Amino acid sequence: MPAGGNALAVARCRGDETLLSAGFRNSIELGRAHVVVDGMQRIGVRNLGVSGANLSTRVRGRLTAYAYCGHGKYPLVRSETLTVPPSSKERLVARCPEKVRGFGYRPGLFGGFQAGSSDPLAGAVVSPAQYRSFGDRQVLTAVNRSADQSIQMTVFVYCR
Repeated sequence: MPAGGNALAVARCRGDETLLSAGFRNSIELGRAHVVVDGMQRIGVRNLGVSGANLSTRVRGRLTAYAYCGHGKYPLVRSETLTVPPSSKERLVARCPEKVRGFGYRPGLFGGFQAGSSDPLAGAVVSPAQYRSFGDRQVLTAVNRSADQSIQMTVFVYCR
């Protein structure tokens, strides 16, 4: 990932598989690269895209996307989008709907999130301060690092 730039890493499942879960790794090294992940979401049935911004203006960073693949049906997607004001944070919750039959909720397979436009050199980046999964919902606390620009953030949950 270039210094002061944005990048997208894509992990792909084979043609006969479906994306069942996912993850990422980003470089945060004291005095070196500081890559902030501002998005992780499905791209179609088989791919996962992870986007990030390198807050370091001198050092290249690293962003890796992981896809956990298998045989299964395409999940149901639920999301919530909020506008995060400058220099503040917002809590977003995406919840799976109730089951059609029986009690309880549809369990979530995994979740994701995506920020609106980011400009790391200007400090306009929204990233998760906390991201948690609770089986049927994904909870994200989004922090806007920009001093003067509102940025949208969306959280997703992929349900069985």
